[in-house]
Amino acid sequence: MMLFVSFPRMDDVVLGGTHDYGDWNTEPDPTDTKRIWEGCCKLFPSLKHAEILEVNVGHRPGRPSVRLEKEIVTSGGKAIKIVHNYGHGGGGVTLHWGCAQEAVQMVKEWVEPCVTSRL
Repeated sequence: MMLFVSFPRMDDVVLGGTHDYGDWNTEPDPTDTKRIWEGCCKLFPSLKHAEILEVNVGHRPGRPSVRLEKEIVTSGGKAIKIVHNYGHGGGGVTLHWGCAQEAVQMVKEWVEPCVTSRL
């Protein structure tokens, strides 16, 4: 599946991408690169004369739903507290703010009761 996305940054713009299940190739595909460039230029004609600085592959592992939860596992007789926050796939750029805030809150729920003052 071909998607056309644009992420403007301070000095450049990131264009992408594809949505291919099971494709773990780490080398850019020239056909995909051409289709992404042409598709983005149709959406944003001002890009036509821009210089391509680099071409990369970025894997965004996903799952049916984001895993955002606390878990306690036992290893070597010790309880280990874990906050899971992964599986955002290509939506990580959009979702990470809210999920990170929730993950911080989960950590605070475990840490704050342990903090004591020594005055």
